[in-house]
Amino acid sequence: MPDRSDFAARLSAPAAARVCAWALPVLLALRLPAALDGADSVNFALGLLDFDPALEQPHFPGYPVYIALCRLLAWAGLPEALALALPGVLASAALVPAQLALGRRFGLSESALVCAAVLLFAQPLLWFEGPRPMPDLLATTCAWVALALAAGERPGAGGVALGVALGIRIDLAPLAFAAAALPGKARVRLGAGLALGIGLWLPAFLCALPHGAPARGLAFALGHFSVWGSTALAGAGGSSAARGLALGLAAPVLFALALFGVWRAPAPLRRFLAWALGPYLLWVLIGQNLSSARHFLPLAPALGLLAACALGAIPRGALRGLAYASLAASAVALVALARPPHPNGRELYARASAACPDCSAIFAGPSQRLLEHYAPAGAPLYRRASLSAVRLDLEAWPMLGGAIGITSELAGPASLAGRGAEIGGGLRLYRIDAAALR
Repeated sequence: MPDRSDFAARLSAPAAARVCAWALPVLLALRLPAALDGADSVNFALGLLDFDPALEQPHFPGYPVYIALCRLLAWAGLPEALALALPGVLASAALVPAQLALGRRFGLSESALVCAAVLLFAQPLLWFEGPRPMPDLLATTCAWVALALAAGERPGAGGVALGVALGIRIDLAPLAFAAAALPGKARVRLGAGLALGIGLWLPAFLCALPHGAPARGLAFALGHFSVWGSTALAGAGGSSAARGLALGLAAPVLFALALFGVWRAPAPLRRFLAWALGPYLLWVLIGQNLSSARHFLPLAPALGLLAACALGAIPRGALRGLAYASLAASAVALVALARPPHPNGRELYARASAACPDCSAIFAGPSQRLLEHYAPAGAPLYRRASLSAVRLDLEAWPMLGGAIGITSELAGPASLAGRGAEIGGGLRLYRIDAAALR
C-alpha cells in the first residue's frame, strides 16, 4: 500500500517551482487592495506625487527603487494602492524558484524541496502581508533571488541583486553578512556586485534628497531604537506585538519544526542561513516594532526550508501525517488570531464619519494619516498619543465643544466610553462629550 503521508515524494521540485511561479502571483492578485491600509502605505502614496523623505513621503530612507517602479505604474494610470502593491505581486513569481534553487544548492532532496515550496506557499504571513501596498514582498523576492545566486555559481550577480534590493528596503542590509559563508573569491565577487547594485540607484537618490536630509535620516534611523520604533527596547506596539510575532514567525507548529530543522539541515545550509538571516532577525527583534509582521517576510522561505528538513527526519506513516495535520491546524488557528485584516482606508473614514457624524474633531493615533488621506480637505483630524494630550488640546481650544471622537489607539478612552464602535482593522472609535474631559 502506498504511503499517503509522503505526498511530497510523488512530485518533483521543478514541477513545484513552475506551479508556484504562476499560481502565487495569480492568487495574490485576487487579494490586491482596493485602498491604502495604513500610515506607511499613505507615506508611499504621497511619495509617488512628491518624493521628499523629510516630509515622510515616504519616510527615510526613501525606498528609491520601489518608488521609481511604482511611479511608472502610476504614470500608466493605475490607482495608487494598485501601483504600490502590484510590483511585489508580480515579483512573487520568482520567490519559490529562488527558495528551491538555494535548497538544491545545499543538497536537499527532491521531496524536501517540494515540501519547502508547499510550506512557503501555505504560510499565512505571505497571504496577509504579501499583497499589501508596501515594498516588503518585492524586497523579499529580490533578496532571495540574490541569496540563491550568491550561494550558487554567480555570487557577483547575487551582489547586484542584493544592491538593488537595498534600494527597495534598506533594512535588508544585514543580509550582506551572507558573504561570511562564502569562499574567498566568491566573497569578493559578491562585494563587487553589491557595490555595483547600490551604484545603480544611489547617485540619483542623493540628487533627489532635500537639503539637510542626511541629518534627519540619521535621527530617523536612531528612532528605530526609541519609543516609536522598537518593541524590545521601548515597548513600541506592545499591545499587539504578540500577534505580530505569532504571524511573523509563522504558525506555531511550523516554527517548532523549523527550530528542529536547524539541527537536521545540512551543515552548509545551516551555516549559510545563519549568516544571511541571523543578523537580519536580530535587527527586527531589536530595532523594529514587532506588531508589524511584514518585517518577518524575508524569513518565510527559510522557515519553509528548515521545516522541510525536520519533516524529512520524521518517520513515514501516521507520525508524519500527524505532523502535516498539525501544520494545517495551527495555520488555520493563526489566520483566526490575525483577524481582523488590515483596514481599507476609504471604508475606515466612512465608518468613522458614520459612527460620530456630529463630532467636532477626531483624535487618532497612527491611523490619523490614513483617515486624513480619505477625508475632505480641512477635516478636523488630529494625531495624539493619549487621552491626557487630548485634555490639553481641549483646555487650549475652548471653542471645541460637543462630541469628539477618540480612537482606541490612544491610551485611556475605553474607560470613559465603554466599548466604542468598531470601524475596521481592529480599531474602535469612542464618542465622548468634550465637557467630560475638561
